[in-house]
Amino acid sequence: MGHALIQMSRALGAMPSVVVSSAAEVERAKWSGAEVVVDLAEDDLRASVLRGTGGKGADLALDPVGGKVLGRSRSTRPGPGRT
Repeated sequence: MGHALIQMSRALGAMPSVVVSSAAEVERAKWSGAEVVVDLAEDDLRASVLRGTGGKGADLALDPVGGKVLGRSRSTRPGPGRT
């Protein structure tokens, strides 16, 4: 599902930032078209998204899995944003 969401967001003109949980998933996310890939085992989510978006943050945080990453995803948006 994640790969399809990356490709659909690219088709709509978005710059997808993707969260993964292992180094093996980093290359798959990049191959799928992710602009920013955050490996939670190595990177800080908020800092990585801000760095990858030139300090703007994410306009939309979409988390199809949910769980503990959802709260951290909210921190990547400027202001109230959308989740």
